Amino acid sequence: MPATSAPIGASGTSADTSDDRTPSRKSVALWTLGVFAAAFVAALLIYHQMWGDPTHRTLGGGGHHNDPLQSMWFLKAVPWQLFHGHDPLRSNAIGYPYGVNLAWNTSTPTLALLMTPVTMLAGATFSYALLMTLAPAATAATAFLWLRRHVTYLPAAVVGALLIGYSPFATGHLKGHLHLAFAALVPLMLILLEDILWRHPRPARRSAIYLGVVTAAQLGISEELVVTIAIGVVIAMLSYLLVDARALVGAVRTAARPVGLAALIVVVLASPLLIEQLFVGDFIHMHNSRWRATISDYLLPSGNTILRGFGRANLNVGGAEDGVYVGPVLLAVLVCGVLLSVRDRLVRCAVITVGVLVVLSFGDIRVLGIAFPWHYLQRLPGLSAALPVRLSFASWFVIAWLIARWIDRLHATASAGSRYRRVAAVAGIAAVAGALVTLVPKAVGASTLVPVPQVLVHPPAGVPRGSPVLLLPPATPNDSLAMYFQQAADFSFVMPSGYAYRNGAKDSTLWAPQTPLERLSERPNRARPTDLPNARADLVRLHYREIVVVKGLPGSTQSREVATRLAGRPPDRIDSQTWVWLLPG
Repeated sequence: MPATSAPIGASGTSADTSDDRTPSRKSVALWTLGVFAAAFVAALLIYHQMWGDPTHRTLGGGGHHNDPLQSMWFLKAVPWQLFHGHDPLRSNAIGYPYGVNLAWNTSTPTLALLMTPVTMLAGATFSYALLMTLAPAATAATAFLWLRRHVTYLPAAVVGALLIGYSPFATGHLKGHLHLAFAALVPLMLILLEDILWRHPRPARRSAIYLGVVTAAQLGISEELVVTIAIGVVIAMLSYLLVDARALVGAVRTAARPVGLAALIVVVLASPLLIEQLFVGDFIHMHNSRWRATISDYLLPSGNTILRGFGRANLNVGGAEDGVYVGPVLLAVLVCGVLLSVRDRLVRCAVITVGVLVVLSFGDIRVLGIAFPWHYLQRLPGLSAALPVRLSFASWFVIAWLIARWIDRLHATASAGSRYRRVAAVAGIAAVAGALVTLVPKAVGASTLVPVPQVLVHPPAGVPRGSPVLLLPPATPNDSLAMYFQQAADFSFVMPSGYAYRNGAKDSTLWAPQTPLERLSERPNRARPTDLPNARADLVRLHYREIVVVKGLPGSTQSREVATRLAGRPPDRIDSQTWVWLLPG
């Protein structure tokens, strides 16, 4: 198929190039290494506080580092379960006695298994720090490999790749969401899909096998990113129907069998994860209508960029979900670029793709009584637990492609055009560079973790390893320090609390207290009159061996009062770190 008639890819891209000159493999490898190195250095600067002591410090502060600590727990729990002969996708270490279905959580089994040697040797805190630092660098490197296929001027692909690695979506989730920050496999999925649709650099069956393996691995990092990029692919291809339906239909018809083979491979390789979700564990439904974008989220500076602070009160989302921010400067550049290249049918397809993704990101809202598309789409399988604001992940692939394409063309104009055209092209490149400066992220803060209480690492005499322990203050969505203690103590005990989707949870209140013991320990001010006697009965019925209250944490004093009421006596042991009540079990 001629390059000029090639159907677009996941973000409105084509296989067309303006030059037949193809960089050598060595040149591409060196450029890729350079992109990785530049992005890695940038990540070190962003995380410089964490890397002051990566084995004892982590992202966040002020007693709030729930997502990093949760990710550390997953990095340790998945291989620990496997090595001890347990189901690696199910654990009762938290949420005891009902347990937790890890398949319905952000357990990143692909990364957990890959980092097992590092986790076992240096600890989950270091593994997490390393993965979060590698995330934007690896993503930018593979994004370069994807974008360099669509330009002849490799620095243009570098700019686009760094934009993908450090887009507002990425920098938002670099604050702690490992499963969304590590997206290095997604550009490889796009490359392989392009190969199947129209490039054909190798037999289609081999490309299908590669695509199946890579997609299955990505499902083990983030299913949401797979769904999101799939939505972008579908929208982009539908938009191409308006340009060249015959070419698209021909490519899809040819690719049907290879794509089917890739899907089969995904189902087989990811079957443990899918079976655990769809047939073993309870189905999770999230109330995701809150996580939607507004127009101000796209225009007002993100709290994650160097332009932070202005107009924050008008934003609907915040923190890690500030990823839709484009800003008026970049928006103006994009509009000008589209107007100047509106005759390019692929640019028109890209604009349609971004426009539809933006509309979907507004979520389940109504205007003049008319529901937006997400109102209906969220009922489809795979979308009930997705957050519409995160569709910006796919949008940034489109925007990065547009930016790379325009820089490529401006460079060509500056190299071969008239003096006037050269000046205009240089001005255009400067405008793009200036717009991208507005997206430069700020550094992410870090704090030193509380030392692990030794009574948890070395249980008292008579308390077997793996015994149920009521550890207070408990792990909650606001701070999952108890989960950090548990994995750092090599799961020497199980506990009722935990920041995770629970078995049997039906909505976004999944981490709410589910038993009298949990209600009393997590929300003593909201405890029911029957909670105290019922909680005491649970301690006996479920064979709890200890109540441990960690000193010096927010809520420690209140937790000590709760523990005293439960045990009916003062603590049996007191040391510099904890109050301990021993139970008969």
